[in-house]
Amino acid sequence: MTNREADDLSHEQIQQLLLDSEKISEFLNTFTVNLARTISDNRNEVYCSVTLLRPKRTTPMASSHELLEDLDELQLHHGDGPCLTAARDKQVVYVPDTRTDTRWPE
Repeated sequence: MTNREADDLSHEQIQQLLLDSEKISEFLNTFTVNLARTISDNRNEVYCSVTLLRPKRTTPMASSHELLEDLDELQLHHGDGPCLTAARDKQVVYVPDTRTDTRWPE
């Protein structure tokens, strides 16, 4: 199988998952859990969340782990954090360890 075929297969699987979901939140929860599982390895567990940015309200929509739900709420409370920074700056924000990262002291 070529890389292109593998990419097509993953897109088809994602599309089918979306079509099979009754609610967008159901799709996003399944998507984040599967994405986190896919990019994790034996040495590093990766978490994933999705936040919906709206003009009047920012809303956490899905997460691969319950810890992220609390972290997303903290970011919304303080108005800043890695997810909000990534969305605002339109770039990936990598946080290898939230205990030692000093970018968002709150």
